[in-house]
Amino acid sequence: MGREELSLSQPKVLAITKRTAELCGTQALLHAAGLGLVTATNMATARTVIRAIRVKGVILCKYSWSDQERETFAHEVANLDHRMSVANCSGCSGCDETAHTPGILTDGLPVQQLLSAMERAAKA
Repeated sequence: MGREELSLSQPKVLAITKRTAELCGTQALLHAAGLGLVTATNMATARTVIRAIRVKGVILCKYSWSDQERETFAHEVANLDHRMSVANCSGCSGCDETAHTPGILTDGLPVQQLLSAMERAAKA
């Protein structure tokens, strides 16, 4: 998939991950749902992104963080905005940063649950 232009008005999902958006296995599903994917490599950057752009949900990368780190990030996101939908990514396989090959999700259910939660929040 080529590099996509992100519209400023397009709703975004923030991935807190050490990978770029282009290598994240969730990108194709989110793009198909009309959402852009942006990444932050730490919680300080995530806070800035959440405040600066139209973030509707957050996904926490399985392979970038320990379970404890993901739990801490989820609590910090909830403290920033309790309405923010947060999901733990199930992980992807086949990601090759050197060859710029994106990962393929091993289980799309967390992303689908994130999308459903975001949809419910938009209607509330």
